[in-house]
Amino acid sequence: MKQYEILSVEKLKAIHEATMELLQKTGVQVADKSAREIFRKNGCTVNDKTNMVQIPRDLVEKAIKTAPSAFKLHGREKDKAVTFEYDADSRFTNFGIGTKMADYNSNGTYNVRNSTTDDIATITKIVDYAQNFSVNFHSLSATDLAGSRAEHDVHEFQIFLENTTKHTVLADTVPRNIDTYFEMEKAIYGGDEEESRNKHLITLGGAPTSPLEMGVDQCQALIKSAEFGYPFMDMSMAMSGGTSSIHMAGTLVTHNAEVLSALTLLQIMNPGNPVFYASSTTIFDVKRGTAPVGSPELGMISAAVSDLGRYYRIPCLVAGI
Repeated sequence: MKQYEILSVEKLKAIHEATMELLQKTGVQVADKSAREIFRKNGCTVNDKTNMVQIPRDLVEKAIKTAPSAFKLHGREKDKAVTFEYDADSRFTNFGIGTKMADYNSNGTYNVRNSTTDDIATITKIVDYAQNFSVNFHSLSATDLAGSRAEHDVHEFQIFLENTTKHTVLADTVPRNIDTYFEMEKAIYGGDEEESRNKHLITLGGAPTSPLEMGVDQCQALIKSAEFGYPFMDMSMAMSGGTSSIHMAGTLVTHNAEVLSALTLLQIMNPGNPVFYASSTTIFDVKRGTAPVGSPELGMISAAVSDLGRYYRIPCLVAGI
């Protein structure tokens, strides 16, 4: 697919410079104590009263350079491995994570209900069959597991393993269970730990809390992912006019700061760790109190984020419309 560029080189440089100033002077709020200590030991200024961390420009730019420009995502079958490059043509996946299903009745009517583990299995099989989807994205959260004592993420990972031979983006990562994910991968590889580390079957995910906050789970997911070398997708979901500036350029600066601060922590822990420059950033609908992912503005923001990914030479994953 032909690349669509919405930002000039001059505008990309302006967004980068504004982001570096924001990270150095204002910083990001880091809720996790261990992550704050990692930043502190690597030259960041840490305010233990506010949990604000100011990240020096040289540390961020070093992390950008160590993040790989291309990496391979593996599936259970060798022919399902896919290489992602920062300047390659677009690849496609499904959308997630939802909690509702719409069952078609007839005459344009639908029955909307809560999602279940069976729904996850069905969608995963469809994604596995669809040749236009390169990887399987975490489509649903199983509400039939909610409130139970079950570790929902582990059960959902098992469903993915059982129903697709493609690589899966496990967006709803629970840090305390990453060891369990790895043991499940090892079982697929017959107990071979080295092969499991070199050919991960899942990309783990996290998201900041806009504006400019790294939560405990996000930090722990980044730190634990780096321990195993898991590919990581840190996805900003800023809302222009809600949790970020009403102006698109300002929203892109907030988005950029959130993604780059997480990328910096990941690269400090494991230089060269595969990472996606990711986005589901959109606008805030003031009237309805929603974040419409089908809006024209989301398409514009995703195109701009893709430009930023190419500017930094980092593979990009964005929401589509």
